[in-house]
Amino acid sequence: MPYRMHGALLFFAVMLFIPSAGWAANLTLLLVDKITGEPVEDATVALEGRKRYSISDAQGKVVFRGISFPVRMKILALGYAAVRFSLKPRKSRVRVLLTPLAVENEGLEVVADRVLEKASKITLNQGEVTSAPGAQGDALKVIQSLPGVVNVNGNSGMMYIRGSSPEENGVWINTLPVGYLYHWGGIRSTLNPALVKDFNLFLGGFPVEYMDRLGGMLDIRLRSPRKDRFHQRYKIGTFESSLLVEGPLGRANGTDGFYIAARRSYIDLLASPDTFNSALGNGGDNDDQVITVPRFYDVQALWQHELPDGSMELQYFSAGDRLSLDNRTAAKSDPELVGALSQSSSYQTLGVTWQQQWRERLGTHLALSQSEQRDGISLGTESDTGLPFFANSIVRTTRLQPELHWQSSKRSSLTGGVELTYIEAPVDLYIPVPPTENEPFYDFTGSDKYRERSTLYANTRSLFLKQHRSWNSRFSTVVGLRYSRVSGSGGIRMGGVAPRIGAEYRLNDRLLLTASWGRYFQMPSGEKLIEGFSTPTLRFTEAEHHVLGLQYHPTGQWSLQMELYHKPMKNLVVRVPGAAAGRNYANDATGESYGFDLFLKRRQQDGRMGWLSYSWGRSFRYNRLSDEEYPSSGDQPHTLTLVWKQPLAGRSSHWQGGIKLQAASGKPYTPLIGRTQESLPNGVTRWRPLYGELNSARLPPYFSLDVRIEREVPLDGWALNFYLELQNITRHENVIRYDFGNSYQNYEHPKKVTGLPFLPYFGVTAKF
Repeated sequence: MPYRMHGALLFFAVMLFIPSAGWAANLTLLLVDKITGEPVEDATVALEGRKRYSISDAQGKVVFRGISFPVRMKILALGYAAVRFSLKPRKSRVRVLLTPLAVENEGLEVVADRVLEKASKITLNQGEVTSAPGAQGDALKVIQSLPGVVNVNGNSGMMYIRGSSPEENGVWINTLPVGYLYHWGGIRSTLNPALVKDFNLFLGGFPVEYMDRLGGMLDIRLRSPRKDRFHQRYKIGTFESSLLVEGPLGRANGTDGFYIAARRSYIDLLASPDTFNSALGNGGDNDDQVITVPRFYDVQALWQHELPDGSMELQYFSAGDRLSLDNRTAAKSDPELVGALSQSSSYQTLGVTWQQQWRERLGTHLALSQSEQRDGISLGTESDTGLPFFANSIVRTTRLQPELHWQSSKRSSLTGGVELTYIEAPVDLYIPVPPTENEPFYDFTGSDKYRERSTLYANTRSLFLKQHRSWNSRFSTVVGLRYSRVSGSGGIRMGGVAPRIGAEYRLNDRLLLTASWGRYFQMPSGEKLIEGFSTPTLRFTEAEHHVLGLQYHPTGQWSLQMELYHKPMKNLVVRVPGAAAGRNYANDATGESYGFDLFLKRRQQDGRMGWLSYSWGRSFRYNRLSDEEYPSSGDQPHTLTLVWKQPLAGRSSHWQGGIKLQAASGKPYTPLIGRTQESLPNGVTRWRPLYGELNSARLPPYFSLDVRIEREVPLDGWALNFYLELQNITRHENVIRYDFGNSYQNYEHPKKVTGLPFLPYFGVTAKF
């Protein structure tokens, strides 16, 4: 008995004081993604120093039997950071969180060409558009840093593209039209950036299947909903908060998925009108006063149903903006503008797209939409009644575009279709005829006012056909034809045939030469066609696009694109001063733009991305009525932009840092050379400007340097992303216009009106 007791004590002492003897037991590991919580399959788990390893199964499970503790382990999984750790005795089941090497994996996706034509096309994917420095996390503000693009003013989303004005450029999302692309003229886009898969920006020469426009075309494609599980994303930014929810409808990874995204600005919730006016420096009796703090909202929703060899998507887009202020500054120069200025805009689009591959060589695409845009403005005060002037419109548009795609042979394909649009636009207005671009000092008070209440109707019919043919491994051509016809109320009649030709010649695997020529039409905007108010007998405006280009890919990551372009325009619309109602506008202007664009890009990979763009271009207009030739408002001869982003060095490698540097020539403006005083019929005396030649002076050169830092922190089952962007860190004074005073008294020494100064932007996003 004592012997047995001593033996037991000896065994206990050995186990207590000699841990190298170890414990033999079974061990189960569960490997999961640190952000999504999903199991990680095919990961290698090795027991260091013991020559044992195992592979995780579809549930992320790894089982080792009969191992002794403690043990050191190493885990390797494709796309995840390596993990090393030690386990002590009595740990039989362990959950291991693996950190993705690239959390925003959409940015690593290689975007396939959705449109075969390469001339004048710039394609960016989601990672490039959402995290590019200088865009404040807004996917579509990246467009401002691309070649051939000139902003209307410092931070505006309104753009000239190769000399064409903003209303001459087109945009659609998933082949559906939207009312407008930017809130408040450009401070944010109307689309949640987390939904953008990629976009194609055509600076010119776009194919026949796109809508009739004179300038450029922006083709945005949204990504598909995630169908593995329910996802949530919440964001707080400088101006707005947003949410995004998405997931499967029915079983996970099934055929149906959805997402709903919504945003709303909250400046009006944080600042009263008095606070807003104080921040803007509007304190004097002669200063304009904000009445309603600007606010906006937008909503996007999509349901996707996968079909055998196809898919169907039901989509909804909506946005709204509102602002009102008290206009006081016009009292001594344009007295009928004095009073409350209230402006509201909103749109909604409901549409369905259906894409189907019927046979190996035959496919169809159909887009059907119903959209509505509401615009309302109330401004000024009529001297006789004391009531405001106003203009209210509702534009309802029904659009159908079916397309057929036939691969007729290995080297040839045909695309054909029609675009049918019906427009119904009731208007209620009491205003003068709006000015056009060649009227820098528009006289609201001295212009005749028109009271009109009617409905504009218009039908547009377009047929298009194109053939893409590869003649051999080096040379290919695209030949297209588009016929468009518009008819409507008040005698609206316009039409034309638009042929387009493109060619590509590949010198070798790295170098491609491109060329394109095409004719383009556009219907004048609706306010110029209202019967009894403007001129419904106007014709199509027209342009020709001539483009020669070179595309060079020295490596898989780097690409270089250079193009020469020339764009003559005719039948442009100008206002006819003093004309009777119904003849207020005429197709009596021509234009010309020409230039050179360069785009050097590094594709996003390993956390690095960026591009260098340079544009040289000139743009002119000629008004036959006044016999004046002048630079257009988009004539900015030189524009240089550098965008770069990469991980920081050393211990800060988890952070991303980037810059956007932009320098440009000053845009043109019309100088003021004096003023004169006149008396109105009601006895009121006011000042009127004496101005020089149209757009004969230049604003100072533009320069801005923006800096961005960001980081994504993976947590247990979710992730936190935050960024800070410092705009114009050099505090450069960028003049966007001159203020000549309330009565033009400062015409010799005008006050500078600058764009946004040094300003921090931030964004915090939680993803579940």
